[in-house]
Formats: sequence, structure tokens, C-alpha cells
Amino acid sequence: MAPLRFFLASLAVLLLPAGLRATGQEADVIYIDGQRWQLLGKPIEHDSTLCLRFYKFLPEDRSYSSTNWGGYTAYWSIAGDCLQLDSVEIEEVGSKTRLFLHPKQMRKPFAGYYRKGESIAATWLDHPIRAGRGRTVYYEHLGFFRNLEEECTISLSRGRVTGKRFRHNSKVKGMTLHDVQRKLQEEFPFERFPEFRGMQMFFRITDMRISKFGEFLGCTPIVWFRETGKKAEKSRSGIQDAEHPLLKTFAEALKAIYPWETVLIDGKPMSYRGSRVIILVAPD
Repeated sequence: MAPLRFFLASLAVLLLPAGLRATGQEADVIYIDGQRWQLLGKPIEHDSTLCLRFYKFLPEDRSYSSTNWGGYTAYWSIAGDCLQLDSVEIEEVGSKTRLFLHPKQMRKPFAGYYRKGESIAATWLDHPIRAGRGRTVYYEHLGFFRNLEEECTISLSRGRVTGKRFRHNSKVKGMTLHDVQRKLQEEFPFERFPEFRGMQMFFRITDMRISKFGEFLGCTPIVWFRETGKKAEKSRSGIQDAEHPLLKTFAEALKAIYPWETVLIDGKPMSYRGSRVIILVAPD
């Protein structure tokens, strides 16, 4: 029976794609035209059968962390028009000693991909991969949901590079969500809604849109409530009707704030994934 650590690590890989890990993940490394970039993904894990063989091959006593569930860093390069795996770096538990595994040592787990001349061709990959370098302009504490100043999307067909697209990203200073929450807590017209006095208001906003000039263009808000103080465990049903006066007032308050921090992806405002939550407390 497989060791427990191998079983748990393998289960995590199968259940959660590399881009959806519950915390930000450390990138692999790729060399593009001789320049070092972060590879924002784990290409080995895109083939579940290969990944399980690879995990079983790796030393069980390697170091793991919440930011590196697999306990390894892979190094890649583009040779001619082929993406290849050059080496894998691991760290031994309880030691700062780093061990590099080279293609010849990994022939067994990469059977069928190993080439004479000591290279591993990534012919199992048949979709784009994304690389980045420079400062981080956007970050979510989830997998590889982040954007760096420079990015390169590499299109692949059975491991062969069919195209590269480079883009430049930037961040324009403005009010962050934390700044907005603090400002709303100070300025929101709670007196217009006495029925919610003493309540915590959890505003969840999706489809958030911000212009390249820092203007808040709109969102889809809902809100739910929880009583504060001794009855903090008691909650009330929420409001989802965007025409409700509370949600309309909230949306108007967001639009009145300027400028918002703006992330530009290749010169265009970023489409924000998922939802954000702003918590306000109505005074008693």
C-alpha cells in the first residue's frame, strides 16, 4: 500500500487542478530565449497518469508546504520549437540541502517522453501555458491566479510551440477594496435604514467592473446580515434584489468613490474573477 504522504499528495493533485489550489502556489521556472521566467502552472500535473507516476518516483522525505503541495520545482526550456523538462528540484525534510533530478534519472516516470541526449519532451501538453516575470500587479491567494508585469502565453500542440504572445501589465494607484470598506464605514448613510440598526452587513459583489481611468462602472451586489453583540450568532436572511433601496444605495456609494486601484492587462481593464466581500457595521 502506498505511503500515507504519497496517497494524500496524489489525492490532492487529482482532486484539485494546479490552478485551483486553496492558497497561492510557487511557480515552476521556464527559460524563454535564454531569459528566466516564472511558469504559472505545473505542467507535469496536467496528465493525471504521468503525475501519479512522478509523485511515486519522488523521494517521500522531501519538504512540502502549503505553497508547494507537490514538494518540487520543475525547470523547463524551449529547445527549437519543443518544450522540454530540464530538471526537478526538491529539498530534503529537516535540511536545507537541495537535490536536482535530471532527465536521465527520471527516465522511469517519464517513459515515452525521454529522449536520447538526456531530455524530456513535454509531448503530453496540448494547450497554452502562461509565464510571467517582473513585479506582481494582481494577486489572489489561490493557485496561480496572479498577473506579473510581463507575461508570455505559449501555445502548444503535443509539446511543440505553435505561438507566443507577449503582453505588458500594469497597476494604476487608487483606492483598494480595504480603503473602500473603511471609507464606506465612515460615510455610508446608515440612518436611512433604521431596520438594520446594529447589524453586520456582508455585501458580496460579483461582476465588478472598473474603467482604465479608475472609475467604478458597476457590479452585481447581494447582502446578508448578522446581529452584533450578544446575539452575534443570530443571522437574518439576505437581500438579492438589486432594486432594493439598500443595494441601490450601496452601488451608488461605490460609484461615488474615485479613483479605484486599476489593473490593466495588456492595456485593458482586468475582468475580476469571483466575488469580493465588503463588511459594514450599522451603528446601534
